[in-house]
Amino acid sequence: MNADHLQALEQLSAGQSDPHLFACIARWRLACGDAEGAGQWHYWSLDHPPQSELNPALARLWRTLGRHDRLAPAQLEGWDHLAALLAGAELTPEQLASAQALQLLVLQGERPPLGSDQLLELVAAWKRHRCPAPAVDLLNLLVAFYASRGQVLSSQTANALAELLEQLERYDEAQPWWEHSLSLDQGQLWPRMRLAHQALRCGHPAMAVYYTQLVLAADPQHRWAPPLQQQALVAMGARGSLALCNGADWPASWQRREAQWRQALNQQWHGDPIPTRPSRPVALLPPQAWQGRQQLALWGARDAHALAGWAMAQRQPQQNQPITLWLLASPEPLLLEHQLRQLLGEAATARVRLLSCPYWQGNHHAEVDTLFVAHRAPALPPEADQSGAGRYQQRWWERTKPHRWECQP
Repeated sequence: MNADHLQALEQLSAGQSDPHLFACIARWRLACGDAEGAGQWHYWSLDHPPQSELNPALARLWRTLGRHDRLAPAQLEGWDHLAALLAGAELTPEQLASAQALQLLVLQGERPPLGSDQLLELVAAWKRHRCPAPAVDLLNLLVAFYASRGQVLSSQTANALAELLEQLERYDEAQPWWEHSLSLDQGQLWPRMRLAHQALRCGHPAMAVYYTQLVLAADPQHRWAPPLQQQALVAMGARGSLALCNGADWPASWQRREAQWRQALNQQWHGDPIPTRPSRPVALLPPQAWQGRQQLALWGARDAHALAGWAMAQRQPQQNQPITLWLLASPEPLLLEHQLRQLLGEAATARVRLLSCPYWQGNHHAEVDTLFVAHRAPALPPEADQSGAGRYQQRWWERTKPHRWECQP
């Protein structure tokens, strides 16, 4: 834009209507690649437009130049009037109330079409004035527009909508938008943190731990994830995982339990003699339960005793097949994974994928061929409990009195 174009825009905004001014603007728009706009301005150079059409067109040009306040709001209508009202750096409560009332009138009336760029500018203006409710109303317009065209919001816009809804304490409405954003960009950390907070609000601390684990795996130095994770572990009653997280000693009951299953492991793996006064017996999974299996899932286990023998076997040099082990619905998720990594050792851990999840995901767990269900584990969900459908090659249940593992085909 050169000085002649700016001068023509100034003169038209001041009320002048010489045809050559319209022609000058038409040449400017054509030079900018706006053929449609150039044609409109050229037509107006031959037939002067009514002021009700000219003012919004002038406002759009000033907005293109970053001059939102160039025309007085009284000269404008509809969305352009609203944009001019919101252009001020600081607005009084009365001015904000007037702008909100105007938006409601425009939304309820026969409004002209609003482009997505202009809509997002208005959303940004409402956010700048710390007014989330009218910004949400506008973004809902964008959602409806995209839905009519079979399109979806970008992750950035979905995050903006979710954040505004949370400012209004409409957390349940915000949750699907955080999830939608993550489905488009799995590398984001902030949506995972917001979902962790929502899980705690809804009484699902295990989900909160899961989300914070994902955040810390991507950024071990994350500032806010550790305290949120500890809060969730307290809500779960996961004393062993909490002690591990805090670097504290495990509860005495946990130390005794680990000593029992490590004793059983040494007897099975190293042939250690049974002590004269044996402690309470602990049953390890027999080798036939896991030999040759590459897609395993452990459901509801508090510690690593079930797969301790399996973990030690993976250390052997002849073991070279990649294995995936899902640790599902554990009441002690951090402790369970920590114990297994210790038993596997560094070399085996590089070959074995340990993946934690607090619930059954049909799309992720469809490849599981062997399922181990711990004693006192939560009930399997319907999509996982399909023993009659031939989902698993093997399914093993931990039984007591006597303590044993039992295979159920």
